[in-house]
Amino acid sequence: MAEPRRVVEVGGRAGLPRVVIGNAQAIAYGQGLNAGPQMIRLANGDVVVLVDRYEGSTIAESFAMVSSDEGKTWSKLPMPWNGSVMGQLRDGTILAIAVRSDGPPKEPGVYTYAALRGKDTWESLQPESITMNVPAVTGTADDLQPFHGMIPWNTLVEMPGGDLLMTAYGYFEGDTVPMEVSYEPYRPKPWPYPGFNKYRTVLLRSCDKGRTWDYASTVAYDPSSGDEGPCEPSMARVEGGDLLCIMRTGRVNALRMCRSSDGGKTWTPLMPIAGTIGVAPFLIAMQDGTLACIYGMKEDYWALEHRRELRVMFSFDGGKTWPLNEIVYAGEASSYASLCEVRPGEIMACFGSSGLQMPGGEPATFACVAPICLKPPPAYKWS
Repeated sequence: MAEPRRVVEVGGRAGLPRVVIGNAQAIAYGQGLNAGPQMIRLANGDVVVLVDRYEGSTIAESFAMVSSDEGKTWSKLPMPWNGSVMGQLRDGTILAIAVRSDGPPKEPGVYTYAALRGKDTWESLQPESITMNVPAVTGTADDLQPFHGMIPWNTLVEMPGGDLLMTAYGYFEGDTVPMEVSYEPYRPKPWPYPGFNKYRTVLLRSCDKGRTWDYASTVAYDPSSGDEGPCEPSMARVEGGDLLCIMRTGRVNALRMCRSSDGGKTWTPLMPIAGTIGVAPFLIAMQDGTLACIYGMKEDYWALEHRRELRVMFSFDGGKTWPLNEIVYAGEASSYASLCEVRPGEIMACFGSSGLQMPGGEPATFACVAPICLKPPPAYKWS
């Protein structure tokens, strides 16, 4: 394997903490691996990373890598599939939800999705079906395949009263503004491609621990914002109880965010986050109130050269400003990554990389994790 990167410390200017980025560690390797979109730290301390192995464009195997010692060692657990949303509730319930519905609606606006549910440990997960009630219409996704309902993505938030909130994106009736694709190699033929339109991001609510989901609100729909419209949302409950949602709007467009101060009923207009260009934001609220968000930059930014970046940014005022923004990994890597707080003040990033080599020199793809912390940590807390 290539020599691991050395620990890097950056920042510290103007009284801000330094960002300490540790060595990237490969936790799984082979041909066609894709890791990064989801990881979680359970209440028992286990860290879980979801990994898919592709053969061509088809998922041949799904599995989870689990660490019970804060990332020092990892074991592999088979999975029937890997979800795009997962979380653990205060009562120990673990929930994972599939990225696509089972098919067309059973009746208008009623969709069935596969899910996994367990208690306390990842090994306890068992399959079940859940229902989403949302006025969505069939559309075309980035893979140019049709999907029904919305695409659940990234976020599961348990509110103080016990309701669950989940972000998703897709189309409503009338969302017909075509996608804009900046680089010719990524434009499907014919162009515009039928049904491949600018996205809408919505909020779903469950009052029965995730078995049934109802449409709560539109977080953002603005076809003038970016090439793709708001999609790939990530949301957290932040200082003061507000909900903050950060979204992709295009491969080479700024990340944008919205805020709700009434539990997700209404949202502020989309606002670009200064200094960002990228996709797939993954937002977490750390125990001391600091917000951390990792996101990816596509090769489009470098005129399709073999370079991508994963960057992490931090906010110390509930998402109003993001004064720290640093590179976690640059090179041949996935644009999709995730974060979890493994101990107070220290987070772990997970991502996929194809820029390393297996022992013996043969090329491979890797599921990697890297520790990140702030030094010194911010000296405030909220509840």
